[in-house]
Amino acid sequence: MWSQLSTNDPHVSYACLGFGLIILESVAMYIKRVTDFSEVIPATIFGLIVGPHCLNWFSPNDWTSNERQLTLELSRIIMNIQIFTGSAELPKRYVLRCWRSLGLLLSVVMIFGYMMNSVIIWGLLPKLRWVESLVIAGGVTATDPVLCSAVFSGGFSDSISAELKNLLVIESTSNDGFALPFVMLPLYILMHEHHAPTIAKDFICLTVLYEVCFACLLGSVIGFVSQQVLKYTSKGQKPESMIIFNVIVSLFCAGVGSLLGVDDFLVSFSAGAAFSWSGWSHKFVGDINVTEFLDALLNSAYFIYFGAIVPWEQFNSHNIAVWRLIVIMICIFFGRRIPILIVLKPFIKELSTWKDVFVAGHFGPIGVAAIYMSLYALEFIHENDHPISDYFKQVLWPVTAFLVLVSVFVHGSSVSVMKIHSFIKKRKEKRLDDMELPGCVSISSLDK
Repeated sequence: MWSQLSTNDPHVSYACLGFGLIILESVAMYIKRVTDFSEVIPATIFGLIVGPHCLNWFSPNDWTSNERQLTLELSRIIMNIQIFTGSAELPKRYVLRCWRSLGLLLSVVMIFGYMMNSVIIWGLLPKLRWVESLVIAGGVTATDPVLCSAVFSGGFSDSISAELKNLLVIESTSNDGFALPFVMLPLYILMHEHHAPTIAKDFICLTVLYEVCFACLLGSVIGFVSQQVLKYTSKGQKPESMIIFNVIVSLFCAGVGSLLGVDDFLVSFSAGAAFSWSGWSHKFVGDINVTEFLDALLNSAYFIYFGAIVPWEQFNSHNIAVWRLIVIMICIFFGRRIPILIVLKPFIKELSTWKDVFVAGHFGPIGVAAIYMSLYALEFIHENDHPISDYFKQVLWPVTAFLVLVSVFVHGSSVSVMKIHSFIKKRKEKRLDDMELPGCVSISSLDK
């Protein structure tokens, strides 16, 4: 009889994950509505508590002998769903309307952030070669659609212009795919040192033309065909069916992209952009926010998982030192986007005020895309079996994980901190106004 009560690790993990989602959806969603506190923060904290570093109830290490491959594939699925869903909700022909601003974000801003990140990491981890720091920098250069959606799905989105919000959404859904060349170029240099023609051939022919350009073409075809199929078959269907359709198309993009060896993130982005090109999907969905339904489940579930796999023991080993990681984090958060956006403000029409500049500069979170890129680089190195320094392979994952962990808390709580600051400021102004009563000496007169 008691044998029925026996448990194994996957069953305990399911229970912990389900319990965590129940708590988060019933409590964290309420907190988010009131304070705009992102649900990814309590999800990560819950993962830390039930993970192997604390209670050890939820341990992905026990599921498989290759945790890196599991994390890589989970990140791939989450990213493809978020990228397709985000780009599929863009306004009609939005890519064509914002091509100049998007082009600057995907070229000048990304290259500047890439160089800044690499110099910061290289300077603070002296055992790394600069070309090795470029690999880490490439992964953390792109802004993350998962964390962006978590931030902009709350009341904060009402305080910024629709043009700026759409621009940041399309940037976060597109630059993850365009981050691949930034990671692959230094990897090719490491693989084929002193063989410039081989490096140029592999980078231009394989990465740029095949993995990137062909991925955009393939995704556009998938998105157009998918929209025509749904348009034909959706007569009489409820708009909520769009949620299922988004997931199906996202999985198809991930599968086809992986099978063909192209950038599946760009396949999903191009498919979503083509899907929303005619504007029919917006009419079909109406006022229903498809992204909000998916975010509530995917963001919380993934960051519970991430909280359980955070490599705490590696943050202060391999000559990294926690203080170096903290300084890297501060320099990257302030140096990779804000300075270049200040310079480009006259050329990006969506940045109409200085507030817009600092919002766009600050809300460039590092998240699932960085996790995927770092693990993808490690898998690429492992599969090609080329001699690369052990130190680089040891620090790539912990440095990325630390930046993601800090970004979760910084960007996930930024909106709440801004609201609290605004509330305190209004209360202070109201208190000063109340002190200036008729018949009393005003504070302003005393200053004179």
